[in-house]
Amino acid sequence: MSVLLFDMALMVDSRRAEAAAVSELMTRKLRESESRIRAVVDHAPDGIVTFDGAGAIATFNPGAERVFEYPAAEVRGRSIGALLPSWWPSNEINIGSFLTSLEGEVMSGGEEVEGLRKDKTTVPIELTVSRMASAKRPMFTTIIRDISERKEAQEALCRSEERYALAAWASNDGLWDWDVETEEVYYSPRWKSMLGFEDSEIAGRPSEWIHRLHADDRDHFEKTLRAHLEGDTPHFEVEYRIRHRDGTYRWMLCKGVAVRDERQQPLRLAGSQTDTTSRKKVELQLMCDSLYDSLTGLPNRSHFLRVLHRVVEDSRRTPNDMFALLFLDLDRFKHVNDSLGHHVGDQLLVGIANRLKLVLRPQETLARLGGDEFAILVEGLPNAEQAARIAERIQQELSHPFMLDENEVFVSVSIGIAVRPEREETPEGLIRDADTAMYRAKAAGKGRHALFDQSMYTQAVERLSLETSLRRAVEREEFVLHYQPFVSLESGRITGCEALVRWNHPTRGLVSPQEFIPVSEEMGLINPVGAWILEEACRQMKAWHKSGLPEVRLAVNISPRQYRHPDLVETVLNALRRSGLDNSLLQLEITESALMENADEIIDPLVQLYEMGIQFSLDDFGAGYSSLTYLQRFPIQTLKIDGSFVQEATGDPEGAALASGLMALGQTLGLQVICEGVETEQQFQFLANTGKCDEAQGYYLSRPLTPENFARILASEQEAPTYSRILSRSRSARSLAASAGAEGSAS
Repeated sequence: MSVLLFDMALMVDSRRAEAAAVSELMTRKLRESESRIRAVVDHAPDGIVTFDGAGAIATFNPGAERVFEYPAAEVRGRSIGALLPSWWPSNEINIGSFLTSLEGEVMSGGEEVEGLRKDKTTVPIELTVSRMASAKRPMFTTIIRDISERKEAQEALCRSEERYALAAWASNDGLWDWDVETEEVYYSPRWKSMLGFEDSEIAGRPSEWIHRLHADDRDHFEKTLRAHLEGDTPHFEVEYRIRHRDGTYRWMLCKGVAVRDERQQPLRLAGSQTDTTSRKKVELQLMCDSLYDSLTGLPNRSHFLRVLHRVVEDSRRTPNDMFALLFLDLDRFKHVNDSLGHHVGDQLLVGIANRLKLVLRPQETLARLGGDEFAILVEGLPNAEQAARIAERIQQELSHPFMLDENEVFVSVSIGIAVRPEREETPEGLIRDADTAMYRAKAAGKGRHALFDQSMYTQAVERLSLETSLRRAVEREEFVLHYQPFVSLESGRITGCEALVRWNHPTRGLVSPQEFIPVSEEMGLINPVGAWILEEACRQMKAWHKSGLPEVRLAVNISPRQYRHPDLVETVLNALRRSGLDNSLLQLEITESALMENADEIIDPLVQLYEMGIQFSLDDFGAGYSSLTYLQRFPIQTLKIDGSFVQEATGDPEGAALASGLMALGQTLGLQVICEGVETEQQFQFLANTGKCDEAQGYYLSRPLTPENFARILASEQEAPTYSRILSRSRSARSLAASAGAEGSAS
């Protein structure tokens, strides 16, 4: 019995030890499990909070501490409603039913609520709650996730979408989004309205876009699109015309960019469409303005040069093809503007352009180069004579009058012709050659045409050289004065002299005024040249007077351009003032043609100078209009009969009668009469015999003299009249003629 009891005791002790070992193992494993769970809970990024049925917080992990910014010790035992006031019932009566709703329920996906931090700020959180099934009393676990960043991202996305929607609504551009894989296109309402359609009237297909493109632009559009989709261009940009609902085409500028996958394959293509119709119209107008004349609608100089460049290049490949350039310039167009007004002048230019269009063939290019200058390019010429015939046809057509504002206007045109390929030339050179020929036609009498030849070019080069040298001559004062005397036909004395300018050229010597005065007038240099002549002549005359030489009058030619200059009166008075010459000794000469053509412009300065004691002489009388009205209107004291009448008077009874009549006219009007151009003794005798001429001037009496030689002759006047011997011989001849006539009568 005792052995049995002992064995039983051993068995019990063994089982106790086994049970203790098992218990110890289970406890260790439980602790390890709890340790692992604790580690997970402590390191979880989300907050994990447990609370009982009354809402009292039992556990509060570090994640919850970060969310609510409370330490665990401070919130343990407090109500969960302090942290989640918007979620936890505020009324204790409702807590029971609220907890009942949570029994066995796991809120998968979570609920978005607001949490309350320690500093009383709120934080958006996502809340997941579950019932702890193993707990003896109701216990709940909640997982709390801070969704601030997600909320901000969502709000930013909403704001971005709102901005995009607002921009799309407010933008003047049409927006589009093309899904390359599905071949669906989103067209914004503005995109559709740009074409005149409502939002529901255009489907989301690419064909709605491409089929509306202008036929001439579709291929370029598709090539540009394909190049971008294949990655050849960084972005898609193309300008095209697209058909509007009303059937017209509008210009659009389209820009876009592709969205690609990791293999750089296009997924989507999005962009905008801008209406550029107005800009295109402006560009086209600017292009038109740059190539066409706004008044006549003809090609302008720039456009004409482009065409001429092309023709010149073509002719170099086909040297046997001949073409001609006609350069047209209206004669006396300025008079139309001045007399009838610029608006009538514009009407005339339009009328001329229209007539020229009728005369020319379609393949002949007509252009207005500017002002009253036109150009015509004639291709396919058989010979140069054909160009001349075209010029004649043009002149014939323009010879008919134009009716402008009830005014009948006649015009003529001078035409210069340059033919190619008779001479290798650039387009600009051809225009220059034709222009040179045109000036030759004008010089020949206007209303003519002239064919360019090499001699014209040589003369043009010489003219340019002359102009350059003349400009330098003004700067260097290379001019000198010679003096040609006036001789009294009564006393034989020198009564005055005419100051005549010469150009003392550095290499050519003395150059005649007939060669450089017209050029200086065209260049606008006549005013400084004329002012120098006046100053030097007055100075020289006063110097002679101071040296004791007889006082004689000084005649100085004044150019028509000088008379029109506003400073003429001041220029003359300054020359007299600086020299000290008496005003009454200065006589200004003006040609009859200048007087007639510029009467209204020059009468005032002439009257002002006359009232200051200055005399005026009408030069070349008889060669122009010979109007008695102007002789009475202007303060003229002297008539200078043109030398051509004196030269024709001898040996020609009609010429003698005409010369005598002109001299008699001067006497009748109470004017002093001077005959110029006296070159022979016979001519001098004729003047002396008439008794109607006061003074004579010419090579027979004296050539123009240097200041030294003229002073020497003037000094001899103190001894005896210089030309008394010539005059005596003329008087003797007249007496003999008279005696012979008397004897003949007696017999």
